[in-house]
Amino acid sequence: VCKTADVAGRVESQVKLVIRPMYSNPPIHGASIVAAILRDR
Repeated sequence: VCKTADVAGRVESQVKLVIRPMYSNPPIHGASIVAAILRDR
């Protein structure tokens, strides 16, 4: 996709910075859904 290995390395670095918080800290709405289900007894 990138023209050079240098550019590919830079893109990879930026992608890692963006996705790291996404899988390290799951979205709060997932916890909210579980809480709502467990409260509905």
